[in-house]
Amino acid sequence: MSRAALTLLAVLSAVTAGRGSQADPPVVPAITARAEGLVGSWHGEVRDANESTGLTIRLWKTEDGEYAGLIELPDVDVYDWPAIGIEVDASKLEITLPSFAGPHLIELTRTGPESLDGVWLNPRFEEPADIHLTHGSEDPEDVGDRWEGTEEIVFYGGAGKLAGSLVFPAGDGPFPAAVFVQGSGPIDRLTFLGQARALAEHGIASLIFDKRGSGESEGVWITADLQDLAGDVIAAAIAAGEHTKISADRVGFIGHSQGGWVAPLAASEWGKARFIVSQAGPATTVAEETWWNVQVALKKAGYGEDIVQKAIGVLMMFEGGIHTGNWKPFEVGLAEVKEESWYEASLLATFDRFRRSEPLVDYYRGISTYDPMPVLSTLETPLLSLMGDRDEEQPWDRSQEIYERLAEEGRPISVHVYENVNHSMMVAYYEDGSPVRFPRYPVDFFARQATFINLAARQGKQDGGTSDQ
Repeated sequence: MSRAALTLLAVLSAVTAGRGSQADPPVVPAITARAEGLVGSWHGEVRDANESTGLTIRLWKTEDGEYAGLIELPDVDVYDWPAIGIEVDASKLEITLPSFAGPHLIELTRTGPESLDGVWLNPRFEEPADIHLTHGSEDPEDVGDRWEGTEEIVFYGGAGKLAGSLVFPAGDGPFPAAVFVQGSGPIDRLTFLGQARALAEHGIASLIFDKRGSGESEGVWITADLQDLAGDVIAAAIAAGEHTKISADRVGFIGHSQGGWVAPLAASEWGKARFIVSQAGPATTVAEETWWNVQVALKKAGYGEDIVQKAIGVLMMFEGGIHTGNWKPFEVGLAEVKEESWYEASLLATFDRFRRSEPLVDYYRGISTYDPMPVLSTLETPLLSLMGDRDEEQPWDRSQEIYERLAEEGRPISVHVYENVNHSMMVAYYEDGSPVRFPRYPVDFFARQATFINLAARQGKQDGGTSDQ
């Protein structure tokens, strides 16, 4: 499903929410049997007083006779959201979905031979949303026209075989093309399918691929550093450029979150990228990006800068433990603040759980010293930075400051910050501050990127940036 790229804290949140760790992503039970009634694909919509969106639920029975399922909200770029619990009782169906904010519950009742009606309970909202579905197919593997107009591709990187899909605009081309660069965690090509389709409507082709160790790609992502990932991305760009419908000299990168570090790194090493779009990509160090979650959580809970600095002091001890293996200072520092009123809001307990996972500690150790400034300060490839002012995963204001300073120094960097947009680059809040139930991309999100890509692809090197591309 399309989530904010998993950061250090989000990874552990996924573990504790029951979605599996990064090293062991959620496994969807195989479809082994058909059953009468509920099995198959159900299509319809979910709506409340202000919003509505399309909804698909795919249900099947596993070999042990239990129901399993996936939820899709294609209008808001959510695919294959796995159910962690399904209860069936006579004509009623309950589906539990994992979420960082707490489990979602879908309650449905059969209202006809081919229809289900019910409600969606979201822990962030007091009122439920209404659901109406009809039985579209008895085949739960039926994904409709999801992959229509795409072409599968296989290429090879440092991890071995990498698998992906090319998404083309209508026509014969050749088209400029963007290689999507993943954030942290095990991310497959579905994460960017919605974005790739939207860019195709603006004449931009895309290559979306399963990150090493995810989907159909070989390798292990958790042992890869940013340099390794940049190598995979360069291999993807070369493979895209070899297709007859793509202009080999108009290929670039779109990186989200951690991909905002990887894409410029790949561009600087490859030397042939014509553009970079960084979506919620930090210009800060990895450590600064990691600490941002704690700062946001404490400030949201009403605590001031003095408390934030106390928490950061403990985080610095965490960093020391990561690199030395000596966790005693962190344990002592944590013990000193555990009884403080702000401790629970600080998320420090999450770091304590994180350090007990050797694979995650090894992973973070491998990337935590990365500083993007040597790459960004010598960047020759035009870069458009898109960020949201409600990003809780990376220090967008500090990144904006860095990008704009680099632009003033002559780097070809442009910056645009969207209001009420979160780390997933979706509008997550209304103007009054209340949350949006089904976040969507900003209205001009894809047109803005397409304009930048077309300009950069035609002109090549840019002579400097602006603060509002």
